[in-house]
Amino acid sequence: MLEQQQFLASGKRGDVFVGFYHGKKAAMKQQRKDSKGTTIQFEGLILQKLNQYGIGPKLLASGSDWLIYEFVDGIRCNEFVETASKQQIIMVLHNLINQLALMDSLGYNKEEMHHPYKHVLIENNKPVLIDFERCRKTEKAKNVTQCCQWLTGKHLQPLLAAKGIVIDRTLLLSLAKEYKQGKKDVHDVKKAIHS
Repeated sequence: MLEQQQFLASGKRGDVFVGFYHGKKAAMKQQRKDSKGTTIQFEGLILQKLNQYGIGPKLLASGSDWLIYEFVDGIRCNEFVETASKQQIIMVLHNLINQLALMDSLGYNKEEMHHPYKHVLIENNKPVLIDFERCRKTEKAKNVTQCCQWLTGKHLQPLLAAKGIVIDRTLLLSLAKEYKQGKKDVHDVKKAIHS
């Protein structure tokens, strides 16, 4: 399905390959035969839906046990924070929270957002959510609140502080809780992330 296909990584339920699809660099996730649980087909349906809102890598093709999407040539969040400017970091974090709030409103819970190390890549100063195999439709999506836990965690805080970005943990988690209860808007949450 991919031209010049090469193995890239192995996940819990599928193997990922990189190559070219109709001349575009692309990634393909193939469900392993020993995999149980969520199918790749279901992940493809979720990605197709979220693509309509500009979320996730663009789905190019899918089948019952595979999907092909545009390759995201980005870097992981921590690496981005280490190399980017303060303004770039704040802009990316605000963009990420906007995407997660949109997913919350659509009722899609991505999971993994309290430790999104492998689930967000930064490409051209824009966060791209990847890997939707654990994503579920729910009435109580908690993407923003999970992300706030990560933002106030011990791994990211020192990196942000080194760039002059200090997040008041108590304030942010309080705002996230009020956001989840419908008492605060996502813009209030983003205001807690500043220099």
